[in-house]
Amino acid sequence: MRKRDLIADAFFEGVSAFSEKSGARGFDSRAEYSGPRKKGDLTKMICIASYADYDIEYVYTAVGGISFCSVFSFRIIFDRSMPYVKYSPYDIMYKIDDTNFRCYTFSYIESPEKMKQVITALEPELSDLLPKLNALCQRKADMSDIFDKFSDGVNAHYGRDIFRAADADDEDFEHFIESYYVVDDAFYVSKPYAQFLRGDYNSAYNGMRRIKNKSYYQIRLMSFIASLDHRYEAVPEDCDTTGEAVFSNKTQVVRTVIAALLLLLPCAAALAGIHYLSSALIYRGALWSDAWFFLQALRYVSSSVIPAFVFSWYCRGVTLIFFKPERRKYLSALDRITVNKRRTGCLSVAAGAITAMLVISVVITANSYAAFYDDGLRLPSETSLFSSDNYAYSDVEKLVCAEGSYNIYGIYVPGEQYIIELKNGKQYILSYEVTGSIVKEKIIPVLEEKGVPTVTVHDADDIDFIP
Repeated sequence: MRKRDLIADAFFEGVSAFSEKSGARGFDSRAEYSGPRKKGDLTKMICIASYADYDIEYVYTAVGGISFCSVFSFRIIFDRSMPYVKYSPYDIMYKIDDTNFRCYTFSYIESPEKMKQVITALEPELSDLLPKLNALCQRKADMSDIFDKFSDGVNAHYGRDIFRAADADDEDFEHFIESYYVVDDAFYVSKPYAQFLRGDYNSAYNGMRRIKNKSYYQIRLMSFIASLDHRYEAVPEDCDTTGEAVFSNKTQVVRTVIAALLLLLPCAAALAGIHYLSSALIYRGALWSDAWFFLQALRYVSSSVIPAFVFSWYCRGVTLIFFKPERRKYLSALDRITVNKRRTGCLSVAAGAITAMLVISVVITANSYAAFYDDGLRLPSETSLFSSDNYAYSDVEKLVCAEGSYNIYGIYVPGEQYIIELKNGKQYILSYEVTGSIVKEKIIPVLEEKGVPTVTVHDADDIDFIP
């Protein structure tokens, strides 16, 4: 059974009640779902109210892509023979009231209560709009001009005239138009539009200047902003869902970072645990392996940054304790509507893939350390980064201990470095993480017991390394 979308329920109840009150002659609705055979979660609910000369299509977009979600919007259909040509109120407002730059699209609606609040606040606007739409339908010249500017916007977006060769039954053309609506609607959930709603007109204007292929409405809005000398109430009080969410993005980033930091040590501990388990299995029976040295596991702290950030999405809820109760309630509700990223499965697939790759890399890396057994030793392979070669102790010429080396300034820097030299001339440098005390305690006694001498040199440069 599908989980009910309570915000969609509030949307349906609100627009159906208004349509009935406003005298709509017909009302129809449908829902779209994600997943195979549409058995997934709700992605969109569409309600169409029919009036004498036009239809109004109300849309609740639960999932509208990667960047936005939970959007209320509506468009008007004047020509029922071409129902895919739909005008937003922004497209036609210059013919109805050229001083009206009110907000008619609301994104990031985080709760059913907020959806009801938005629709209630819009009802007076919609009631005032309906008779103006009736009058507009009778003005053929205005209708033609609206269509021309709409088609110019669509053609500018695609860089060619898609209307000239359009066929009323052309599914590709209908797809082009629907794709244009997605791009057009995206402006009303953008940061520049959110800045306009919040009264930050300079930032909004500068942000809109960077938009390519501006629509006619965007050009008009920029001119309107440039002329403002006072605060324009573009959105009903307490209904600025777009601005509230867009400017909460910094908070969301901070929460993600905090969650990642909280996960950093658990992820590092998990990777270190896999390293030790793999090393125990790979080098079972060894007298000593530098894979067992504790500092080898600490390198996974840096490797754990990626999984910590990936999995931070799943545990951001714990970060809410750092916020005041009212803010905590809003952010929690915002988390619930943005969970669509998990619904699509993309994040889960990415998390699973990253986890699998990290586990595999830890396991194969654990196979590339030196290990000392009773009957021989294993040294990292020269041909592969993720494997080792077996040698008998009789193949080892000596263990060289370099007490230090000179830096580029000619200053001698003490620091022990151990190199295993084989009789075939090859050399293996023991991990720098393995300290001299560990070598003296764990490795030298094993080599001396097997007849391998230890030679000390003052300068590491005195050793003839073979590439």
